[in-house]
Amino acid sequence: MLCASAVDLGPTMPLGDSITSGYPVPGGYRGFLQDRLTTSGYSFDFVGPSVENSAGMIDPEHAGFGGWTLLDLCDGRDGKGNVAKWVALFRPRLILLMAGTNDYFTPLPEMESRYRRLIEEAGSCGATVYWGSVTKTDYPNGQSRNVWAAQLDSLIRLLCAEQRALGRQVFYVDMFSALDPATDLADYIHPNAAGQAKISERWHRAITSPKIGFAGRAVDW
Repeated sequence: MLCASAVDLGPTMPLGDSITSGYPVPGGYRGFLQDRLTTSGYSFDFVGPSVENSAGMIDPEHAGFGGWTLLDLCDGRDGKGNVAKWVALFRPRLILLMAGTNDYFTPLPEMESRYRRLIEEAGSCGATVYWGSVTKTDYPNGQSRNVWAAQLDSLIRLLCAEQRALGRQVFYVDMFSALDPATDLADYIHPNAAGQAKISERWHRAITSPKIGFAGRAVDW
């Protein structure tokens, strides 16, 4: 646990793939977010089954695994467990979920089914979930991939609203517009340090902003 402060977020699980794990930037957005939250007067405890790619971090735990698909997160892979086991073990109060880019070529109806399963299992512990959409990429002649990511962005927004209608604390965070592929990527898909810093800023804004806005409507970011 980091030092005590005015607001304690409690156990916080960064959940996803290589962007969460921190490739190729050690710590990824987690390092930047750690600094932002601490500076803003928040305490927290990052939790998860892995400490990989966390060099220099005070709080290195996370649940990000490079190359994992949505089904990998639900079913488990390489003996590392799965989402249902992790949330039961670590009991996160807060989950930062960003996953799906490794499911490219999967039709949208199947993505919807996979996302529904993942959010049900991630939220089974009663945690508040901030659900980040898939970031843009810069594959050669890969505009179709960003069209697919834009469709996922809309889908995640709708699924978050659906979850809240069921009484669950699930909030959409716009990561699709967070990065400029021309300047914020280390390769075709992974954010560089500037890109990871921008992702951390979106998480920070979501975590520290009011959850209810004008006329009592839930706020997304």
